[in-house]
Amino acid sequence: MPRPLGAARLAALLVLGIFPSAVWAQGYSADIELVRPTWSTGSLPGVDSPEFDSPGTVQGGFLFQYARDPLILYEENEEVGSLVHQRTTLQMGLSWEPTKNIGLRASIPAAIQWGSDLPEQTKEGALVGDLFVGGRVRVLDTKVFDLGLRGDVGIPSGSKDAWMGEAGFRGIFGPTMMATAYGFDALADIHFVGRGVTETPSDFTLGSELVTAFGLRYNIWPDRVAVGMSYIGRGGLGFIGNGGAENPSELLTNAQVRLNPDMSLEVGAGKGLADGYGTTEFRAFVGLTWIRHKPEPPPPEPVAIVEEPPEVPPDPPAPPEPEWEEDELAQIRGEQIVIRDPIEFEFNTPNILPKSLPTLQYVADLMNENWQIGHIVIEGHASEEGSFEYNYDLSIRRSRAIWEALIRAGAHPDRMSYRGMGETVPRTAGTDEGALAGNRRVEFKIIKQYGPNERPPEYRQNVLNPWNGDPSQVKTPVAPPPPPDRKIPEGTPRNNDLEDFFDKMEDSDPPDGGDQ
Repeated sequence: MPRPLGAARLAALLVLGIFPSAVWAQGYSADIELVRPTWSTGSLPGVDSPEFDSPGTVQGGFLFQYARDPLILYEENEEVGSLVHQRTTLQMGLSWEPTKNIGLRASIPAAIQWGSDLPEQTKEGALVGDLFVGGRVRVLDTKVFDLGLRGDVGIPSGSKDAWMGEAGFRGIFGPTMMATAYGFDALADIHFVGRGVTETPSDFTLGSELVTAFGLRYNIWPDRVAVGMSYIGRGGLGFIGNGGAENPSELLTNAQVRLNPDMSLEVGAGKGLADGYGTTEFRAFVGLTWIRHKPEPPPPEPVAIVEEPPEVPPDPPAPPEPEWEEDELAQIRGEQIVIRDPIEFEFNTPNILPKSLPTLQYVADLMNENWQIGHIVIEGHASEEGSFEYNYDLSIRRSRAIWEALIRAGAHPDRMSYRGMGETVPRTAGTDEGALAGNRRVEFKIIKQYGPNERPPEYRQNVLNPWNGDPSQVKTPVAPPPPPDRKIPEGTPRNNDLEDFFDKMEDSDPPDGGDQ
């Protein structure tokens, strides 16, 4: 029964018009793949990204895809059969980012296809695709928006006459964009694919194309778990928006999981939306990517300078550190609350590990037992790994998490505030893990203390949690009553007038009948 061209279908005109029956026995050298990974930092399947990791980062891996019916033959609007019924593809690639704004890459696919309804018009079995080499450049880098350019070349090195590789070179060029806000990443990848034009008597042109790819990702657990959706569509120049074989498109969903700092897993599925070659009835994929950052160079060897040191008196010994009692987790030392054990978080998150909650409870109790503490600032610090902007944001989120935990532990929110310092105030120098771990810290600085003759204000009651509006069980410290006022005889001078008073007393005559 006649039927119009459907989603994920190639019009019969493509094959019947372009290729004479003499070449049907071998198919045709045309690459029908619509979804290609890029192995760029922050990318989605089929959607490139302008984001970059630290200089020297190398990424590589594979993406395994299964596609059903990516190529269907029609004749006079009636389906004749599938030219490529089922195909599994293993796409392998490698990328290198030598600087923070330049990246290079290469990829090549291998595939197995089978089940064609028209085996005389295609090749089945093991196939190899074309090699792609190229790179990208970031031209704008802000906290919320990145802009870049991508350029790739397809080299005709794949299996011929198998709908897998092409006979000529292809050039790919265009901009990439990425915007970040509220945990969402919006990506756009718009590029031109240049190739030789083939006109056919069947009203189909296989030639240069404009590819539009858009993606939206939500970071459920930043740097660990994300879900996304992407749209990929291409249109032959001069036929954009007209439907038919020149305008395929597909919608994909995916999930990304960072297994550890060096490896990530990606799974997803897709389905064709419009007429066109390469769109599928169903697509599923799984990918594994490993990431290697450039190792830190070893510190330079110290230069020995032999000279007679001047004689200087030895430094006085440093005062001994106060000792800790067995159950003591925090102490008030001058203008700080010092904790015995550092606060620990889950990797790259503001989530406080349960082992650190007793320390925060101790700090809250210490504040409630000392009314002299008027206000503290919770100050978060980060080490130098990662970008400057990311470390600043993470230090703010971690100090805020401690602020919330202290409120839950009973500390009044009017006595606390928080701020992040990022990596700007390191405690120790060096790039070894010991120095970096010492710089990842939280400090509790006392910025307001009340003296013996001062009293704190009346703290507000019925406090609500700022993050959800629930009643908060905070406590307010109780200050002792002020000391009684001493009565000073009237006329008694004060402060710097006291010496003048005694001088006048010595110069005056004694009263009659008395001794002076």
